[in-house]
Order: sequence, then structure tokens, then C-alpha cells
Amino acid sequence: MTNVEVRLFGSPELTVDGETARVDTRKATAILAILVVDGLVSRDTLAAMLWPESDESHARSALRRTLSALRSVLGPEAIEADRYQIRLSPTVNADIDEFRASLKDGERHKHGDVDVCALCLPDFDHAAASYRGDLLTGFSLRDAPAFDDWLTVTAATFRSSAGRVFERLAAGRASLGDYRSAGEASDRWISLDNLHEPAYRNKMLIAAWAGDRTGAIETYRRCVEVLNTELGVAPLEETSELYEAILDEDLPPAPGPRQRVRSADPVKPPESHRWLGRDMELALLRAELAASAKGVRNVLLEGNTWSGKTSLLERFLAQAVQQGNQALLARGSRSGEQLPYGVVTQLLRTMLGAGLVADENVPAWARQELAQLLPEMYPAGRPADALSESRLFEAVATVFILAATESGLLVGVDDCQWIDSSSAAMLSYVIRRLGECSVLFLFVLPTDDPRTDLRTHGVNELTRTAVRVLLGPLTAQDIKHLTGEKLDPVSVIRQTGGIPLLVAEHLLGDDLDQTKGIGLYIETMLRDLDGLSQQVLAAASVLGGSFDLDQIRGTSGRGEQEVAEALEILMTRRILRLIPGTAAVGFSLGGLETAVYGSLSPIQTRLLHGRAAAALKAEPGVMDAGHAAAIAQHFHLGNKLDQAAMWFGEAGDLAASLFATAEAADSYRSALSLEHPEPARIRLSLGDVLLVMGEYSEASDEFMMVSAVGSETQAALAEHRIGDIQRRLGKFEQAEHHFQMSEPAHPEPAELLADWALLRHRAGALEEATGLARRAVELASSTNAPRSESRARDILGIVSDDVGELDKALDLAGTEPDLRMAALNSLAVAVGEDDPERALALVEEGLELARKVGDRHREAALLNHLADLHYREGRRSESQLAQTSAVRIFAEIQPNSWEPEVWLLTRW
Repeated sequence: MTNVEVRLFGSPELTVDGETARVDTRKATAILAILVVDGLVSRDTLAAMLWPESDESHARSALRRTLSALRSVLGPEAIEADRYQIRLSPTVNADIDEFRASLKDGERHKHGDVDVCALCLPDFDHAAASYRGDLLTGFSLRDAPAFDDWLTVTAATFRSSAGRVFERLAAGRASLGDYRSAGEASDRWISLDNLHEPAYRNKMLIAAWAGDRTGAIETYRRCVEVLNTELGVAPLEETSELYEAILDEDLPPAPGPRQRVRSADPVKPPESHRWLGRDMELALLRAELAASAKGVRNVLLEGNTWSGKTSLLERFLAQAVQQGNQALLARGSRSGEQLPYGVVTQLLRTMLGAGLVADENVPAWARQELAQLLPEMYPAGRPADALSESRLFEAVATVFILAATESGLLVGVDDCQWIDSSSAAMLSYVIRRLGECSVLFLFVLPTDDPRTDLRTHGVNELTRTAVRVLLGPLTAQDIKHLTGEKLDPVSVIRQTGGIPLLVAEHLLGDDLDQTKGIGLYIETMLRDLDGLSQQVLAAASVLGGSFDLDQIRGTSGRGEQEVAEALEILMTRRILRLIPGTAAVGFSLGGLETAVYGSLSPIQTRLLHGRAAAALKAEPGVMDAGHAAAIAQHFHLGNKLDQAAMWFGEAGDLAASLFATAEAADSYRSALSLEHPEPARIRLSLGDVLLVMGEYSEASDEFMMVSAVGSETQAALAEHRIGDIQRRLGKFEQAEHHFQMSEPAHPEPAELLADWALLRHRAGALEEATGLARRAVELASSTNAPRSESRARDILGIVSDDVGELDKALDLAGTEPDLRMAALNSLAVAVGEDDPERALALVEEGLELARKVGDRHREAALLNHLADLHYREGRRSESQLAQTSAVRIFAEIQPNSWEPEVWLLTRW
């Protein structure tokens, strides 16, 4: 039998029966590398990767010829192939296989990350000897970019593994007092990435333990120089602290030899080990579900990461379904935080896709609105620019009401620290609308996530009235209840910290050294994965949240069958899992996603984010705000800044059309920071969003920039906006000046004249105000512009006290929220004395619109108006409540300066 040796670390080398051999083409070398690294590979994958410019027939023919050439060199038995798949014979020896096997053997010892016992050292020595340099150093294929991408990612993965080898080897040699060999291992670790500070700290410690204080100081200075030259940054605090400790001769003790301890036979855990010790909390949730039969209930489930929140949520949902309830589950995610209505869309897709609401029961008008969020389900939607957010909110509420009519509805939202603000606002509205429907909302929030303290007022409002259920660590009593007298509960707590998942693994007998805590738990979960699974997992961490097969395939660059096989392995190992009620996949634990993503090199993350953007961009269907924002984020993280800027602008436009103001503002700012090619248009749109949010100073800054650098038309619109802000703030002379600047090139003169009329009215020039308003009405009527006419008639009704004009304005406003809100308020002011109940209904409708649109100033003004109406009718407590809310919002507008006109906004 032919003896074949393949060396792929460093420059590729091939020997056959002890003699150096060569293959005829670089493509043959590439195929050999892919087969060694990935094992079983489909013919289609190889053909597409290596001959991308050929059609399928020619690519497969080229593959057959190259395989034939390989067989002639390696021997006919070296390659095993059928019509679909190819692999190397197990008789082929490769340095990569030796490296993997040695690393696997060394890491089978179940102690900490960098602890090495005497039995580990030969394995790590062998792995280090196998690694001669980066995979296929200097090798590339100019006409096969997919192969070069594969090589870049794979080489980075092996480089990371080699770093673990050298780190462990340095620790092991140092524990035996062999500081020379330990220093050599540290040098090899540094050579893999000369910006990796842990490697420098390791070399500094080893030199100091060896008594080479000068060498330790030189290593630190080398680290400082490299970081400053390459990145322009100073070392991390821990590196500088170690340097100071070396100068002060205040070092941690040098490590000693590691002794392995064999544990006793494990106690077999009960069937319910995944739900350890949560019976009391589960009973509380059941009580809340029972109470929801009389009306909506809202529960906030809190606890530290790894405290079993998700497990408890899923067990509770499963039991509720068994009892005849309908259950929905959605998750916030790091990548989805800026995706407008992302969480709500997950819930709707599950609800409608599972048939919880029959299509024929959803009113036609609601289907039109839902098309903006679910274009794949309701393709015949209304144009986005005509969308009324109030109708969208009401459509979503209608679907929830329909779902809750048959039996109890249970809605779970996990990882609320990542919920988008538009979903939080919409769910707050849905909760208010459901009233006495039998629905339980269960929100899950980690208490130790730094984002939890930075939540917007929307999330706080969502959970403000919730019943709080706090999950703490398991107690000794919990563990005694599970194991009886077989284990010492105090010892289990000491080893696991009472973290349910670590307790479960301890009871399963995984032989973990729990002193390393969660970090070791994650390492154990990810240990021994093959190359293909690692690549798929890396793609999954870049996508974040939940993802489907096509997205993973596009991001990883692997074939459909390969991805499916890798996903099966990852789900079997409990690293990934199917998201209940969907066809999507996600990480089983948030810490795993963070760990995998954090292990990727900058080259890997850029490459994979770029692929993720391309995969999402290629998906069929109508583009929505969330999709556009996700594409933009991936292009940005993939360092494709031009494309990222364009997609952030698109995401901002789509979010603004849905009144997701916070998300729109973030997207517009990102577009500007990446130098969008149309900065004036983006700044004008950003200013409009900030104006609605009541951020007047920032809005004025944006409009001033547009006035300076925009086109004539854009500058005129910006001057109009600035004038409107100055009017709201009571700066009438400045407002007049900006209106005058806007007039010559304004594209919608009727709207400018209407606002000008309101300004003159506020300044006391009633006759002039009436004349401007009439001119605005005439101009809007003659140009058949119903939006401008509604605005003009509203102002004419205000300045002339003509209720008929206000009624016409309200009719013309239709479902446009800003026009309708203004007309409702004006009409309420006009009829308040004669018909207070009608005025109250008008103000409350306007207030609902203001809250949905997110117009903070007008919300405060309407609350102020509401307080006056309640006060006149003798409802003092209601008046005080509305006034308090108004004052709180007013104080947030122009908070650093006293602007009395802000508080006097009654007409607009």
C-alpha cells in the first residue's frame, strides 16, 4: 500500500513512499487541503468553490480531471469517491490530523483552561511540533475567491487552536520549572498574533519567575511599541499592572505540578435535572396564568445569566400548551436590537404561521397594515409612505385579540435586554388594548447584563406594572431535595456556585473542575468540534439571535448538505437548538454565542459579516426596516463601508415610515458617520425624526447643516423646519427670519404659509395671520394637495375661530397621524367650552396618536390640555395625574435652558 504524507502547515509538502512528490496544478493542492481539513466533501461544493466562472458541467469535468491527476500521484486507493461525495482514505497521513488528535488528547484532561498536568505535556509537545506555520502559507488561487475565503477562515481557526497549544505548553513547562522551554512556547504564541496582550503577559511572567527581570521589562516595552505602532493604543490595564508588579517584585507564585483527582461515581440525576429547584417559581407562574383568565397579566422573570430563566420559561410554556393554552415565544437578540418591530414580527409570524388566527378572520384593513411587517404573508400591502402607525398598532392588537378569543394565550419574550424600542412600544399598546382578554405576558430579563440598566423608557414602561419573579442560585436545600443523602449539598454549592446548569452537569458526572466556572463550562461545550462544525458555528455567532438554513449556508460558504449535517451535530451537542414554533435555529445559551463570537479573529469577523450581508440581501421578498438594518450592520462589521452607509440610509427611511423614531435616528446617524453619498437628504430626514422626538437642539443642528450644504430645495425645507422649531420655543423674530429664507425655493408653499399664519397669530397679528391662512387654503385647493389643504384649513380654523374649517381639516387628514393629531387638538380647543365631553374624546384620541408616533412635545401639550379639561369638570385626581405626566415630558424638552413657550404649546 502506498504511504502518503501530507504537510499543510507552512508551505505545502507531499511525500509518497518517502519520496517528495508534486501535483500538476494549484487546484489539486487546494483539493487536497480541503479534503484533509473537512473530510467528506460534496463534488458540487468543490466544483463551485474552485471553478466559479465555469458552468456546472464544465466545472465538474475540470474536477474529474484534477482528481484523476491527484490519483496518479497519490495512488488510486488514496481517494475515495462516489457520484456525489469525495474524501481521502484514512491511510493518508496529514500533519493537520496529528495536530488535531494531539490537541484533543491533551484537552481530555478535565481541568482548567491553562492548567497542565504531566500527562498533558507530551500531547501538547506533539501538537506544537506538528504546527510549522499558518495553513498553506503564501498559497492562494486568483480565480477562486471562495477558496481564498475558506483558506483565510480555516487558517485563522488553526492559528487560534495553536495559540491554545502554546499557552498550555508554556504553563506546563513553567509548572515544572523549565522556564527556557516555557519562554520558547510563549514566543511562538506571540508570533501567531503580535497584538495579543495575554501572550505578552504570559512571557513577562515566565521571564520574571525565571529571575530574568530585564527580559520581562523588555517584553513589556516590545508590547507597548507594537500596540502603539500598529493600533495607536496603550496596553490594557492588566498588562500595565503586571509590569508594575514586576518592578515591585510583587509577583503571583510560580505554578507547581498539577495533580489529577479522580472523582467518585456520580449520582444519577432525576429526569427533571434541567429544571433544578424551580418548583416554587413554576407554581407562581401557574397562579399568574390562572389569574389571567379574568384579564391580562404581565410577569417579569429576572435572574442572573445561567440562572435557568430560559429553561423555566420553556418548561412553563410546554405545560401551558398541554393544558390547552396557546403559546407564543420570541427572543430579543444583540443583532436585532435596532430592527424595528423585530420581536413583534417574530410573535406575529408564529401566531399566523401556526394558524392560531385564521386568515379569513383577519379584517382586510388589518391585512393591509400587517403587510408592512409580514410581506411574505400579506403581499398586497398599502404603500409605506401612506402608512398610519395608529392603524398598524390597531391591526396588531386586533390579531392578538382574535388569538385570545378561543382559549388562554401565553406570550413569552426572552432576552428583553435586546428588545427593540418599537416592539416595546407596540406591546405596551397591545397590553392596554387586550383589556379583559385572557392573556399572560411573560418577559425575561437578565439582572447582570449591563444593558439592563440602559433600557429605554419603552422597556421600563412595558414592565412597569409587571409581577416580578426573581431567580437566584440554587440553595443547599434545593440540592438535598434532588439528591437525598447521596451528596453533600454544601460541597455541590461550593463547586458550582448554585448555578443550575453547572449543578446539572455536576450531577451528570461530567468531571468538571467547577473552580473555573462558566468559562470552563463553555469550553467543554465547544470542545472537539470538527472543522466544518466550527465554521458553521462561527457563521451562527455572526448572524446572532435566530437564523435559518439558507442564512447559515450563505454566511458560512458551505453547501446545503454540509450545513445540515453540521447543524445536526451542533444541536445534538446542545450548542444550537431549534427555536420552538419556528423553522429557525439559535444558540442554546447566550453565553455560548458570546464565547464563539469573541473567539473569532478580526479577519474572520469581517469576512463572515460581509457574507452575512450578502446572504440577507439575496433573500426574496419585500424589504422591510428590520431586514435593511440587519444588512447595514453586517456590511459595517464586514468593513464594506460604502454599502453599509447606503443600507443604513435605507433602514432609516423604512423605520421612519413605520414611526420607529429611535431606530430611524440611529440608522441615519450611522449612515452619516459612514459618509453616505447624500448627506443633506439624510440630515433632513434625521432632523425630521429628532423634531418628532422633541430633540430640538439636535434637530436644529441637522437642519442648519442642510441649509448650508443642501440643494436649494433642501435648504428651503430646512429653513422651514428651523423656523417651526423657533416658533415652538417662542423665538418669533428668529422664526420669521427663517420662514423668509425658506419662501423663494419652498416646494410646498401652502404648508409654509400655514405655519407662517400660525406664527403671526401667536405674535398677535390676527389680520395678517388670517390672510396668510386663506392664501394657504387657496393654494392647496388649486394644486389638489389634500395634505397641504388639511394643514392650511386647520390653521385657518385656529386663526379665525371657524369650527367648520377645523371639521374639514379633520376629514382631509384621514389616517395621517401628524395631521389628524393637529386637527383633533385644534377642534378640542374650539369646542371645549360648549362640549367638554366631545373635547375630552378628541384630546384622548390625539394623545393616543402622539404616543404612537413618538411626538414628545405634542404628547405633553395634549396631556396639559387633558388636565385642563378634567379640572373644569371637577375631576381633580385625573387632572393632577395628567398634569404630572405633562410636566415630566416638558422638562425633557430643551432641558438645559428655560423656554416658556415650550410649556404654552396649545395650537400647532
